[in-house]
Amino acid sequence: MATKLSSAVFTRFIVPTCLLLFLYSTVLLLYTPSSTSKHSISFTPPCNLFSGHWVMDPNRRPMYEETCPFHRNAWNCLRNKRENMGRMNYWKWVPEKCELSPINPLGFMGLMRNKGIGFVGDSLNENFLVSFPVFLELLMQVQRSGRRRGPGGVLTFQNLMLQLLIIEPYCSIITSGSQNSLRSLIKMD
Repeated sequence: MATKLSSAVFTRFIVPTCLLLFLYSTVLLLYTPSSTSKHSISFTPPCNLFSGHWVMDPNRRPMYEETCPFHRNAWNCLRNKRENMGRMNYWKWVPEKCELSPINPLGFMGLMRNKGIGFVGDSLNENFLVSFPVFLELLMQVQRSGRRRGPGGVLTFQNLMLQLLIIEPYCSIITSGSQNSLRSLIKMD
C-alpha cells in the first residue's frame, strides 16, 4: 500500500511540478532581454562633496544686505566696510567630478512647513545659526517673536509656520564661592 501511495504522489505531484518548472524556465529565457538591449543601466559614482577646489566667480554677490537684522554688528562685514569684502564673496566651492546644485531655499522651506528647528551647540554651530536665518530672510517676511534674553530667541516664519528656536548661551559657567569646593562647572542648558 505504501508503494502504491508513493508512486501515485510521484505521478500526480512531483512529475507535473518538474514539468512546470522546466516550461517556466524555457519561456523565461525567451523573454529575457539580451545584454545588447537599448535600456542598459548606467552606474554613476556618488558625488564626493569634500573633494574639490575653490574657484572665483565674479557673478556672485553677498546673500545679505548690510541692514540684515540677524547679523551681529561685529559680524556684519558689509555694514563695517570690511576690506576686500567684494573679493571674498566671489569664491565658490566646486566639487570634483560632479556639479553642486544651487541651494533651493523654497524647497527646504516647503519640507520644513509646520515643523520646528532647534540649534544647540558651541561657537562653531553659532556661525551656521547666524547664516541660516539670514538666508531665509531673503525669501520670507520674518517676524521675531518670543522674549529675548541675551542673544537667544525664537524666529517665526509665519508664511510657512516654521519656528527656529535659538538656545544661547551654549555654555554657562557656574562658579562657587568656597575655596574648598568646586571652582567652576560648565553647565550645558
